Amino acid sequence: MNVSCEKLRMLWDKVSQGEQPELKRFFAPIQLQPDAIEYAQRLYDALNKIWEYDLPQQLRDSKNTALGDGCAVGINDGGSATVYKLLLENSRELGLDSEREKCRDLVWGKLSAIKGDRDPRFRVLSNAGGLSSYETFNTTCCMLNPDPWVYSYNYPWHIIAWMKDVREGRASSGLTYEKPDGDGETALEYRFVYKYLWMLAREDVIPILSLRSFINLLTFFREVWPNVAEQSNNDFDKAFGINASGRGYWKMSKVDFEQEWRKLSKGIAQTMGITDANFSNCRLKLAAFLFAVSLTESSQQDLETLLEKGSKAVVLYGPPGTGKTRAAKAYAFSVLGIDLNQAETAKKEDDGRVCYQSDKGEVTLVQFHPNYSYQDFVGGIFPGVDKDTKQVFYEIKEGVFKKICDTAAKEENEDKKFYLIIDEINRADLSSVFGELMYGLEYRDSTMNIPTFGAFKIPKNVYLIGTMNNTDKSLVGFDLALRRRFAFLKIPPNMDALEQENFLSPKQYEAMKAGTEQEEDQQEPEVAQIFAERAMKLNEQLQEVLHLPVEKQIGHAYFLRVKDFCGCLNDEGDKKFYQLKPFALEQLWTYHLLPLLEEYLGLEFEDRMDDVNKLKEAFCAEFENG
Repeated sequence: MNVSCEKLRMLWDKVSQGEQPELKRFFAPIQLQPDAIEYAQRLYDALNKIWEYDLPQQLRDSKNTALGDGCAVGINDGGSATVYKLLLENSRELGLDSEREKCRDLVWGKLSAIKGDRDPRFRVLSNAGGLSSYETFNTTCCMLNPDPWVYSYNYPWHIIAWMKDVREGRASSGLTYEKPDGDGETALEYRFVYKYLWMLAREDVIPILSLRSFINLLTFFREVWPNVAEQSNNDFDKAFGINASGRGYWKMSKVDFEQEWRKLSKGIAQTMGITDANFSNCRLKLAAFLFAVSLTESSQQDLETLLEKGSKAVVLYGPPGTGKTRAAKAYAFSVLGIDLNQAETAKKEDDGRVCYQSDKGEVTLVQFHPNYSYQDFVGGIFPGVDKDTKQVFYEIKEGVFKKICDTAAKEENEDKKFYLIIDEINRADLSSVFGELMYGLEYRDSTMNIPTFGAFKIPKNVYLIGTMNNTDKSLVGFDLALRRRFAFLKIPPNMDALEQENFLSPKQYEAMKAGTEQEEDQQEPEVAQIFAERAMKLNEQLQEVLHLPVEKQIGHAYFLRVKDFCGCLNDEGDKKFYQLKPFALEQLWTYHLLPLLEEYLGLEFEDRMDDVNKLKEAFCAEFENG
C-alpha cells in the first residue's frame, strides 16, 4: 500500500472538522474498516483505565524486593519461571494478590487481548528475524508463563508501573543491555513491544498501533522523515533504518531511538497541519486515523476519489482472482449502508431489474458478454410472441441502464446514489453497447437524442464501476474515445487476505478439535503467514522463472480455494478454522493453479514442466514443526 502525504492530509482534513468523542463518529465522513476503528477505540479505553488505576507503591517496587540485583528476565536469571515464582511469593507476602489480579486484567484482559492474536493486521509482533510470531504482547499464555520478549520483568504490574513512569517523565530503562565494553546502554533488537508501549505512554509522540500498520505507512513516513528505509517485510528495526551489528546490539542507542521517533512524530504532525498547541489533544486520534487508513484497502479510497471527482465511471482491472468485483460491491454497499455479508436482505426486483436498495440509493450488477447489445443496455425494439394467437409482434423495451437513469432522475431520488457494476466489461463490443452514451458519460445532465426513446440524459448521481481481467483481453477493447470517459484503477493480488484466514497446522487443529490447550511448541508454525509468503513467492517466480508478464500473476482468490480441501472447525458462531496440510496445497495446485499455469504458458507448457514442478515442490512443501 502506498499512502502519500497528500492523500492522508486530504482524508485527515475531511474527518478532523470538529471534536467527536467516539472514533466511529469521528471517522464517519470516510469509509474505513470498522474493526480497525473498534480496535483503536478499545485500546484507548484500556489506556485510560490504566492511567486511572492507582498502582500501590509496594507492588510497583516488588521487582526490587524479589530480585535484589535487578536483573532482567531471560538474561541471567535462571529462567523466567524461577523469577515469576519469586514475584508471586513476594506479592502474596505483601498481601497484594487482589491488586495483582487487577493488573493482570488491565494488561492481559484490556490492553493486549483486545483482538485475537491470529489477525496479522492488529498483531504487535516481537519483530522479524526468525523469532516466533507467538512471542508477542498479545499472547494470552503469558498470563501463566510470561514471555521474556515483552518487558524486562515481564509482569503486568511492572508493565503498568513502567508505562506510568514513562508518562510522568520519571526514569525508564525498559528493554536495554549495557554493552560489555562499557559504552552505555543500547536498546535490544527484536523488542518491538517495548517501543510500542513506550509510544503509547509518551505524551509527545504519535504511536503506531501494529507492525502491519507501520509497514503499510512506510511511503508516507519516508516523505516526512528520510531515515526510514525501504522494507517490505515486518522487520521494524531495519525499516526504521537501524541495522543490527554482528554482536547482537543495535547500531542505535535507546536514547537515540526515542529522539528519532520524536522527530518522526513532529514531521507527521506538521504534515497533517497539527500545531504544537493541539498536539497532545490530537495525537491519539491521529494515531487511530493512520492505523485505520493503513489497514483499509487503498483501492476503496482511490475508488471514492475517482468516482466523486472524475467522470463517475471507473474500471477496476488486474489479474484474475484479485477481488475486483468484490471490491466494487464492497465500496458501493458501504456508501449505501448495506452490509456486504447480508446484502441478500436488501435485494429487490424493480421492473424486471434486480438491484440492492437502501434509503441512500441502489446497486445494480450486470455482466457483459459477447452477445450483450445496445438494446440490452439502453433499450430498443424486441420481438415477442402472442401466447394465444402465436403471432409475432414487436415492442419497445428499456434496457437496464436507461431504467437506472430514469429512476435516478426522479425528484425524490436526487440526493441518492445509483451504482451500476458491470462485471467483465471488456467482453462485450463496448463501442456498440454504449453508442451515443459516450457523450453523456462526459457531459452529465446534458440532453441527447437516442433511438426509439428520443431525449435522454445521464444524471449526475449515476456511477459506473466496471471490472475486467487484463489477462483475458487488454485495454485495447476500449477505443480511445470510450477509454477517455473511464478512469482505470489496477487491483493487484492482496496476500494479506490469506493471513487473515484462520489456518491451523495439523497439531493446532487437533488440539482445538479435542478442546485442549496447545503446548508452546505446538504454536509453530504460523501457517497463515507461511501460506501467504509462499503465494507471494510463487507470483514472483512466475516472472523470474517462467518469464510471465506481471499481469499474469495469480490472485489471492485462487489461493483461498484451498479451503475447499481443508478440514474445518466452527468456533464462536461464524468463525471457522481450517486445517492446512501440504496435501491440501497439492490439491489446490492440481485442480486450480496448474490449469491456470497451463493456460498462461500455452504451447510452452510442456517445455517448462521441470520449472513448473520445482515451483510445485516449494509451494507444497511440509510446514516446519507442523
